[in-house]
Amino acid sequence: MPENAITDLASVDADVAMGVYCLRQKPSHRWNTFQRVADGEGISWTEKDAWACMRWVNNKEIAEVDGVGLGLTLIHRHVLEKVQFERRGNACNDWYFSIDCQSHGFSQKAHFGVLCGHVMVTGTRHILWPDVTQPHLHRREELP
Repeated sequence: MPENAITDLASVDADVAMGVYCLRQKPSHRWNTFQRVADGEGISWTEKDAWACMRWVNNKEIAEVDGVGLGLTLIHRHVLEKVQFERRGNACNDWYFSIDCQSHGFSQKAHFGVLCGHVMVTGTRHILWPDVTQPHLHRREELP
């Protein structure tokens, strides 16, 4: 997590503010920032490579998102007082947390300047980092 993560996320005018990291799913390891999240479907901003790359270059950019990915997220107390974390079917808690935030009208935004690595422990230990110089917008860093 970058040093400035908490300060930068706290400066975002949103009920839920998130940084950017890569999800575990292969092959693309999409970013955790989603343009659309609904029951059973999601469209990542990563699928709009040109749009996402522009935002990354201007890393102070903040964009509205539908949510997902709680690995680097600042959630205001009033949200936590209304929305519970729960598992529904095979979906993970963060997915339905995002949907519940939508139903309560809570704003969710991503700060494209707050980047975090995602530690992977299956197989060889490595970290996935968002990276616009790669075809799938991630790079891999091996761990000792």
